[in-house]
Amino acid sequence: MLGLQSHAAADNPGMRLAEASAAEPTETRVAWTMDTYFGGLRVGLVDVTARWQEGRYAMTSVVESAGALNYFVKSRMESTSTGTVLDGQLEPDSYVQRHQLQDDLRVVELAYDGPMPQVVTTDAEDGRDSDVPQAQRSGTLDPLSPFLQMMLAYDAGRSNPCEGSIPVFDGKRRYDLKLEYVKEIEIDEDTPLVGGNPGILCEMDFKTKAGEWRSGAENQPPTKIRIEFAKVDGDLLVPVKALSRTPIGAFVMVANRVEVSAPAATAVR
Repeated sequence: MLGLQSHAAADNPGMRLAEASAAEPTETRVAWTMDTYFGGLRVGLVDVTARWQEGRYAMTSVVESAGALNYFVKSRMESTSTGTVLDGQLEPDSYVQRHQLQDDLRVVELAYDGPMPQVVTTDAEDGRDSDVPQAQRSGTLDPLSPFLQMMLAYDAGRSNPCEGSIPVFDGKRRYDLKLEYVKEIEIDEDTPLVGGNPGILCEMDFKTKAGEWRSGAENQPPTKIRIEFAKVDGDLLVPVKALSRTPIGAFVMVANRVEVSAPAATAVR
């Protein structure tokens, strides 16, 4: 399991070395950081790390305001998802999101009993529990896991990683992420680590099925997101650029850091 070490190994340096040698080649880790721009101004930062090995995965994301936006409002959202992964298919077992908006802290925590997410904690503006029916929650992913599932699409044997839809429940709302393949691309040469690599362009639509978004245009979901994925070693996809259209305008996210480590010497080409 990710990040665990036996008590025996802790007391035996030789065993620690043996366990480390056995464990290190089995974990894949992908990390990237994106600058976010609105109207040509840098307004945010997105930092994501995904790790998986031996049927388990852990994914963390930090989205925070930056640059000019901090003069008006400060925001930091930390999300963590863990679960199992088999043949590129994810089954989460926990999800926690902590959103600090100025002095207001909002927390959402989901725990999964098989395919059914249970709301452990939800702090919302209106104070109501989610009105999404139990039947619509079954078989959904948390808001973070779909991106890792897309990254592992080729590993799952899917020839087109941008097709179909992914059902999501975020603790208050139930929506589908509808995926559509756009075209093959070449990643910009100045992209860290993967510049010049082949890639694909995908489009993602948000389709709300149940539950309500908070009032105000700034709280509504994007209408469309176009994501550029770089291909790494043929079967791993890493997001490096995104264009998000929202009710208040378009946001552009561009990677300024990409790190990939894999069991074998992963060829970045």
